[in-house]
Amino acid sequence: MGFPEDVSGTVVSYINADGPARLAGLRYGDQITAIGGVALVPTTEGRAAVAEASKAAFEKGHLALSVRRGDAELDLAIAGQQICAANAVIINKKRTNAYANGSNILVTQRMEQLLPSDDELAYIISHEAAHVFLGHTSTENEADLRNSATRKIMERDADALAVRLMLKAGYAPEAAATAQQRIEKSDTGPITRFVFRDLLGMHGPYLPPKERTAFLIAQAAEVRAELEASITAQ
Repeated sequence: MGFPEDVSGTVVSYINADGPARLAGLRYGDQITAIGGVALVPTTEGRAAVAEASKAAFEKGHLALSVRRGDAELDLAIAGQQICAANAVIINKKRTNAYANGSNILVTQRMEQLLPSDDELAYIISHEAAHVFLGHTSTENEADLRNSATRKIMERDADALAVRLMLKAGYAPEAAATAQQRIEKSDTGPITRFVFRDLLGMHGPYLPPKERTAFLIAQAAEVRAELEASITAQ
């Protein structure tokens, strides 16, 4: 992208139009050279140092960025913004599962071990975070959770929001479909899948597997198109 080879850093490829980074002046194509006063160096130690600096900075309420934009060197201060109060926690359970209870996003160890990439795991966490954002975990929705038709709508809406959360967090939204396919294959044996899901149509509160996969693929393509349109507009 025309950046000097002697300058380390990472290039901004996406910005939430309404987010604090955009409001602070960060732009698509900017090269971030330091975070919290710590230079971005592509090593394990460098990433760890930046992570610690970022955590300490947000605890103070803002994050300082050093940015290179063309020939200009800029210093930006991004205000901390809590998006989700829930913590993601790995629990020691043998079942492949994940759920949100309003205060935590709980992912079983078996689920975490099943998914080979951060992108696929990000889908699981994003899906459960979406339930929190959309208010599905509220006690006011207990009746809706017992209604199969309403629950299916909730799950579909959570999937739609999840792929958007993935992209905004820097993960590949296409991984949502591959993660779901992997879970589907591992959760039950082929005979059980055929009898209960394919033959009898017992899918619980979710779309049938093929429909859900197609929906996730379509949603990923949609958010990619939205991203490309926003980049073109800039």
